[in-house]
Amino acid sequence: MMGGKNSELVGAVAGSVIFHAVLIVLLATVFTESSEMVVSEEDLDFVPAELVKELPNTPQMQQVMPKRERPQFELEPVKTSSLLNEDFSSNIDLDELKELEMVDVGSESGMEGADSMVKVAMQERDFIRNYQALIQRTFESRWRQPPGTRVGTVAYLSVRFAPNGDVLSFQMSQKSGNIRFDQSVMRAAALVKRIPRLRDIPPSLFKKHFASMRVRMIKEAN
Repeated sequence: MMGGKNSELVGAVAGSVIFHAVLIVLLATVFTESSEMVVSEEDLDFVPAELVKELPNTPQMQQVMPKRERPQFELEPVKTSSLLNEDFSSNIDLDELKELEMVDVGSESGMEGADSMVKVAMQERDFIRNYQALIQRTFESRWRQPPGTRVGTVAYLSVRFAPNGDVLSFQMSQKSGNIRFDQSVMRAAALVKRIPRLRDIPPSLFKKHFASMRVRMIKEAN
């Protein structure tokens, strides 16, 4: 009876030993295959550089990961435009340049015409001023200023003339604020009936400057 139990115990132990031995062999095989796993270059393209550094440096990995050389870029020399080196002086016509420098701003006849226009304009200005002064003196010659008027007191008349020099109308366009002074100005204007010399004024100038004009009446210091 005891002999049967011992044989069963020995058989169980032997079976356990064999089982563990087989298990150890299987585990060793799996570990060896995993350590010799081959990684293709295509797979490495998707592996971050940080992880590639951590891969084991085995002969198999060295075969898969050949040394990659950095591409060398050669800078092409800067091409300078041919225009920078071209001599343009040969294309310049010196004769034409001299002609440009000596261009006459106007012909002699043109300059004479401009001078004559300036002279005419100055003569016209003086002509207008002389006749305005004539009209001013004519009204002042009829004016009897009231005594005691303050110096600088001024009033303005608006007067309309006919081409023959007749006074068509007049009115006070700006009062002085002194009733006696303003009345004296209106009495003087009523005495001016005609200024004969106005008929000598050319029609264009008369219409523009004398058909209607403003006359200033001011008290000046004696």
